[in-house]
Amino acid sequence: MQVIFNTLYVLLGAFGIGALFLGLHALISVAEAKNAQALASAQTEKAKLRNEHIQTALAFADQVVSLAEKTLGTGGEKEKYATDLLNKRLQDNGLAGNFTPDQIEGYIKAGVDVLKSKGLEIHAPKAEVSEAK
Repeated sequence: MQVIFNTLYVLLGAFGIGALFLGLHALISVAEAKNAQALASAQTEKAKLRNEHIQTALAFADQVVSLAEKTLGTGGEKEKYATDLLNKRLQDNGLAGNFTPDQIEGYIKAGVDVLKSKGLEIHAPKAEVSEAK
């Protein structure tokens, strides 16, 4: 820090107040750039962590939907069980406060879609194919 003040003092003595202000401006610009870089890095890390939390929730949802499908009977019963179990798994892993009920519902629906796409849903209603006239 002393080096910076000495440099500014030399600029003031040699070139006047204008050079001092230019020197200060340069220092402030460097500091702002470092702060902006640190902020961008922190935001990137936050987004990365958020994406990891979402991926974890989706993986948990796939697991609980599969378990509900294998062990329970009706659709509403399965959905409630899967939702409750997903909330518990998220809570057990310290992620409970990171998701809204709508997001949880969406993750359960995504889990059902994954299960259907794999052809593993036991009680899925069969889609009827209508003939084109």
